Amino acid sequence: MRPIVIAALAVSLASAALQASASDRPRGPWCGGGDSGPEPRVFAPRLLATAAAELGGTFMPDGREFYFTRRSAFDAGDDRLWWTRLDDDGWSAPRPAPFAADARERQPHVTPDGGRIYFVSERATGQPALWAADREGEAWGPPFRVAAMARNAGIASVSAAADGSLYAGTPGGLVRIELGGAGFEPARPVPLGLGTLVAAARPFVVPDERVLLFDAREHPAAEPDLYVCHRERSGAWSAPRPLPDAINTDAAEFGAWLSPDGAHLFFVRAVGGDADLWWVDATVLDPLICGW
Repeated sequence: MRPIVIAALAVSLASAALQASASDRPRGPWCGGGDSGPEPRVFAPRLLATAAAELGGTFMPDGREFYFTRRSAFDAGDDRLWWTRLDDDGWSAPRPAPFAADARERQPHVTPDGGRIYFVSERATGQPALWAADREGEAWGPPFRVAAMARNAGIASVSAAADGSLYAGTPGGLVRIELGGAGFEPARPVPLGLGTLVAAARPFVVPDERVLLFDAREHPAAEPDLYVCHRERSGAWSAPRPLPDAINTDAAEFGAWLSPDGAHLFFVRAVGGDADLWWVDATVLDPLICGW
């Protein structure tokens, strides 16, 4: 899609939403979505569900800001970063993120302490690279390329642990990039017993690194499904276990993450050329990580 069309889409979506009065704005936590339940459902449809495709997301630790990826269509490839925030009038109409560029950008992730947001951007070079912005008071500072990641080519998404180390999805699989005293270390493969699973991607790790979510395929032509691992007493990762059938359907499910309080599980479901954010109570994971 040409840049002028992409820009027109952004203006059109934002303008239409901004015309709504403050009284029409969703209120309450989690983008006004209320509370997740035991069965998966579309997340915050009043605020987020559009004719465009919504892919992935991340909340600030207090749950009052939400950043996500939006495309004009699931297969369009014109990813842009959007955001919404909760103020006295409710959740604001989604609009381009303050640190976003007019370039393909996706996979935002706020660190557990809220001090940094990572994202993948093709600004400047036209090739995907890991970028970030640091929190400065109530706003984000200037975005910058994470230079230390230049040697870790192909990073498609990241998830940060409490100590600042990153789990990343790459063409070669899932890796962990430790943050040491001298900065980020070279990436090391995450030792998972994937068996016949292929194309593991989009990891999400809880802050203490005891639970890991990711998506993978049963074979190269299969749709992606969601899996979870947990740390065993030995410190090794358990064998991946698929999420329940109510989550893993015949459609494509990918890009799972947990709310900052760990109470809600979010994921993307793509059906028939459309994609939306879904959510469900995170207790659906309990039988799969019993004893962690």
